[in-house]
Amino acid sequence: MGPQQKIILRDIGLLIHVPGLMALVSLPIALALAEGYAARAFAWTGLISLGLGQALYRLFQSPEETRLHHGMVVAALGWIVVPLLGSLPFLLIASHLAVLPQTPETVRV
Repeated sequence: MGPQQKIILRDIGLLIHVPGLMALVSLPIALALAEGYAARAFAWTGLISLGLGQALYRLFQSPEETRLHHGMVVAALGWIVVPLLGSLPFLLIASHLAVLPQTPETVRV
């Protein structure tokens, strides 16, 4: 793997810490409202995002600085990776919501 890809993967690793931290910030709120199913989803999302982010950052550490073309690729990939990780709580909670009688019929699992 070339140095260009290492820089990009390192920076993607830093970027995907954001959904993990946001999920962990939401965790105490779910616990305070006694929503265990949501708390588990936020905890798993936080662990997956932070674990993957740390793995990418540590595996592809590079002393080189990020340049403009690296930043453009990181931004483009970030628009794909961050929403995928941010959607994990919804995917993990959906199976619980589908069994509630007040859930609309449009929700399918």
